[in-house]
Amino acid sequence: MDSSALCLALQIPCTLPKPPSGRKWCRLVDTNLAPPKDFTVGGNAGVESVYGVAPHSSIVLISKPC
Repeated sequence: MDSSALCLALQIPCTLPKPPSGRKWCRLVDTNLAPPKDFTVGGNAGVESVYGVAPHSSIVLISKPC
């Protein structure tokens, strides 16, 4: 069974919850980034435990295997 998880944050710098065991957060969407960097198919690896969400922006993260 796949244990993927999603995380959504809006307009604040935030400390991310821990991803499921053996997984890491990958950025799918950051509406503050200019296209085409605002959306990454499959997720952009290497998201730190604190993510600065810009004003009037949102992010979507997905957990992926380490």
